[in-house]
Amino acid sequence: MDGSEAGLTGQIKFELNARRDALVELADEARVLDRRWNIAAGVIVVPDTNVLLHATEYFNDLDWPTALAITASVHLVITMVVVVDQVDNLKRGNRLVRSRARQTANRIEALLGNKPLERILLRDDSYLTTTVEVLTDPLDHERLTDSDSEIVDRAAYLRDLTTAPVYVATWDNLMRFRASVAGLEVVKPLPEYELQDEPSDGARRPRG
Repeated sequence: MDGSEAGLTGQIKFELNARRDALVELADEARVLDRRWNIAAGVIVVPDTNVLLHATEYFNDLDWPTALAITASVHLVITMVVVVDQVDNLKRGNRLVRSRARQTANRIEALLGNKPLERILLRDDSYLTTTVEVLTDPLDHERLTDSDSEIVDRAAYLRDLTTAPVYVATWDNLMRFRASVAGLEVVKPLPEYELQDEPSDGARRPRG
């Protein structure tokens, strides 16, 4: 082709411009993600549903650095599968689980319902802070069928975006195994921060 075919040359220019615009858009998105997730200090903690529902305090009242034995600020990141699927489904569990799920859902809605892309300050204890946000999924994101695997997958996504340490918080052995296989750090909240079963309920509560 010597450039004499004006129509074909125009199509090529159009395609090149379209690809350039797409690359510029991707670069802009990458810069936004970099600014959001490369936090100055602290660690990112992705809790599973079990930790959210069965800690001795609700997630927005819990002293996360102490409960996790971490001497750093904690940036709590709740995945969409926890908010939309697991917490909502557990509203129909036994009395303890149902009550905790409803209260947790209400607190997430009150704190983050109108601020889905914001990081909310929960605690400021001298030099350690605790913040929380929901990790929203892009429209083209396809969730994994297994909820625990989806939580691990989203935590791995965060790990690839940031230089900050990313931990999965869980009491569940299988969840710890899944996270470890994915190359993620796992933190187990101290046992005294795990809510015990109701004495009248002989069945163990479901693990997240």
